[in-house]
Amino acid sequence: MVGLKEPLNISSSILKELVSRWSAEHQSFRVRQHLVPFSPYDVCITLGLGISGINVELQDDEGGIVKKLFGGEDTTIASIVKKLNDTKLRKKDVDVLCRLYILLGFVVFYFPRTSRSFLSFPFSLLDNLDSLSMYNWGEAAHGLPVSSLGRACSTLNMQKTSAGVHLSLWKINLLLKFIN
Repeated sequence: MVGLKEPLNISSSILKELVSRWSAEHQSFRVRQHLVPFSPYDVCITLGLGISGINVELQDDEGGIVKKLFGGEDTTIASIVKKLNDTKLRKKDVDVLCRLYILLGFVVFYFPRTSRSFLSFPFSLLDNLDSLSMYNWGEAAHGLPVSSLGRACSTLNMQKTSAGVHLSLWKINLLLKFIN
């Protein structure tokens, strides 16, 4: 995904059908007369995350070792990779490199965005690498496709556009897996 040169083309009719079957009220897909729930547990099983722990609020915090590395510049995949390739940083602190690799994994695989920069990530949670397993990352990762589906469903229901529905890459793969 980091090396993906072009956007993945997915049939707009399949995406439209997927979104049209979403019930935001029940967080489920309508399949005939049944509701097939899409729960945090589904995300945890699919992505290999734990289902228990302290809830993670996906809001930006200005603190943290990793956030300070960027010195006010936008945090993007490109800027993270640039920091990882910085030879001065590589010689300096292995823990900082580990935090950067973990951040890259989070923003690419668990919390992908359609925007370039990551404005809402709890950077300070990366300060203590030993405590990362105490958090419920699956619940946080579940919230993004659910909100994305809700927005897409509203757009589709208002008939604004049928081609302007965007979902991040892993969300599409994950959701198509459950609808088939």
